Formats: sequence, C-alpha cells, structure tokens
Amino acid sequence: MEACHDIDERVRFAQFFDGVRGLQAYFEFHRDLQLSIAGAVDDDDPELAMILEDADQRLRDLSDEQRLNGILLITDFGEPVHKRLLGLKTANG
Repeated sequence: MEACHDIDERVRFAQFFDGVRGLQAYFEFHRDLQLSIAGAVDDDDPELAMILEDADQRLRDLSDEQRLNGILLITDFGEPVHKRLLGLKTANG
C-alpha cells in the first residue's frame, strides 16, 4: 500500500509542477501581450481593453488554481512545519 501512496504523491507533484510551468508560460505570454499592445494603438480601443481584461482574468484564475493545488499538496503530503507555515492545524498542535 505504501508503494501506491508514493506513486500517487509523485504523480500529484508532477502534475503540480506541470501546472506551474504552464502558469509561467501564460505569464510570459501575458507580459508579451501587454508590451505589444502598449502604445501600439489608441488607448481608448474597447476591443483591446476587453482582450487585456480577459487575459488578466485568465492569469488570476490560473494563479488561484495553482495556489489551491499547492495547498492541497501540502495538506496531503507536507511535513508539519509546512502545514504550520500555511496556518493549518496539525495533530501536534
């Protein structure tokens, strides 16, 4: 049974870090989008404003999802010190 737990832990951590890499790639895309739009066109263009707003929301959603995934990993596999740093209650206090 311990082997199954170890595999589950490795798979979940691999998925988490894949998500982190995806978030980093999206962040770079978001930065490049902002730079390419900045000053390129009229600031009052509602279509560009909507594109940037949607990109901002997607970045917030991805960031929040990864934050929650990290909390779940620490809750499931973290050491007591990690849980205390997050403010989670541990069996020892």
